[in-house]
Formats: sequence, C-alpha cells, structure tokens
Amino acid sequence: MKVTLSTKNRYQVKKLEELAKEWGVTLSKEVEKKMEDEQERQKKAWDAIRELRKMNAFSDIDDPIEWQRKQRKDRNIGWDE
Repeated sequence: MKVTLSTKNRYQVKKLEELAKEWGVTLSKEVEKKMEDEQERQKKAWDAIRELRKMNAFSDIDDPIEWQRKQRKDRNIGWDE
C-alpha cells in the first residue's frame, strides 16, 4: 500500500517520522529527498543573507521604512489611458 502525505509544517513532518519509526513503516526516498532539498534551499538563503551582512550591502539605506515604501510604490506599466 502507498500513502502520500503533503505538508510544509516541520513539526508535522517530524511527528510523521516518529510515528513511521514507531510503527515500523518506511518513508519513501522521494519524501526524504524533498525534505533535504528544502533544508538545502533554506541553508543557501541564510548563507546569502550572511554574505550580504558581511559586505554591508544595505549600509547606504538611511531609512529602511522609506526605502521600502519607495520600492513598493505603484508604477505605471503602460496600460493606463
């Protein structure tokens, strides 16, 4: 029998792993691979953030709130008449 479960909640994944072990059920490699891919993606994202901090990449932004407001400002994309 094959059962497919899907969740992004790490707590739920951990509980499923514990339950599978307790019941002697094997999780498929596909599920384990997806979890490894997500962990690797998160590690790369944090590594990039650390590098930006080391470079002091945003030091020229005096007011982060104002900068963000300007970045999110609605722009005319040419559809208005």
